[in-house]
Amino acid sequence: MNYQKIHQREVRISRRVETSASTTRSAYIALGISEDVAGLTVVDLAAGGCPLVATLLEKDVDAYAVDRLYKDHDNLRKFLDISFQGLMDRVTAQYPRHYDHMKRVTEEALTQFWTSFEQHRDHYVTSWLTSLPFPDDFSDLTVSLNGISDLTDDLGVMKQA
Repeated sequence: MNYQKIHQREVRISRRVETSASTTRSAYIALGISEDVAGLTVVDLAAGGCPLVATLLEKDVDAYAVDRLYKDHDNLRKFLDISFQGLMDRVTAQYPRHYDHMKRVTEEALTQFWTSFEQHRDHYVTSWLTSLPFPDDFSDLTVSLNGISDLTDDLGVMKQA
């Protein structure tokens, strides 16, 4: 399969997945990231609204978030609002006692993301996963909390990539 077909699949997959706004704590836990990442260059692929890069930048880590949605702020906000509402609907249905807590921590995560996004625009890179703008060996640690797992649903992409 050629690059163009792989990219077309990435585009198709991107239309059906939500944009993440996970908390930094959940990202650290899920990805197994050490608290001590000073001096590293970290790239978060398909980062969406996750504040992981914001937290890393606060710790003086050379961190970059990559997402195709960063090109259009209004569209990004729309995707994050839809994802937030989807999360809250799931919490309401499955864990109604945790609604207030999840709403608060997710809103805090989104606020942290937007503040960093505006203050450190050069660390939020617009790109598809199939055409990353970094040179080889750019990062010491490359992570993806949700983006890569969304692609694994389409095993044809992962087998070809």
